[in-house]
Amino acid sequence: MTNDSTINMEGLFKGADLSGAQIIAVNNGEVCYCKSNGEQTAGQQAAPVETLLKAVNDVRPMFWAKSSIAVIYCVCRDRFGYAGSMTQFEKDFGCSGHLLSDTFSDNDYMRYPVDKWRENGAKERAIKLAEQYQKNVERLLGK
Repeated sequence: MTNDSTINMEGLFKGADLSGAQIIAVNNGEVCYCKSNGEQTAGQQAAPVETLLKAVNDVRPMFWAKSSIAVIYCVCRDRFGYAGSMTQFEKDFGCSGHLLSDTFSDNDYMRYPVDKWRENGAKERAIKLAEQYQKNVERLLGK
């Protein structure tokens, strides 16, 4: 076993189809979620954080707890190209630390793309919040 903090993974995924790949990594207690869903094309820009923040205001009445913001994170991650870590999202959206990772621990469906939530046990309120938030962002983006 090596103490080197980097791992050479060259060739590990050689020849694999990584479309739809989901990676959850933990680094010094920080959980990072990355995915490749094939929806983002070359040159496509992620939605500006300011737009993502503004769209939250209209759905706040749908929140049932502070942890509802994790639904917003998942929509940002899956639909609008938010590439920041959970910790960065908590900073951007003014959440308490570890709120997202704690919520993910309690809700396994959040580890899946939003369009797979229903089949993985998501509550209807989470699905409705995700759908409405997505509509709000799309409206603000003029889509």
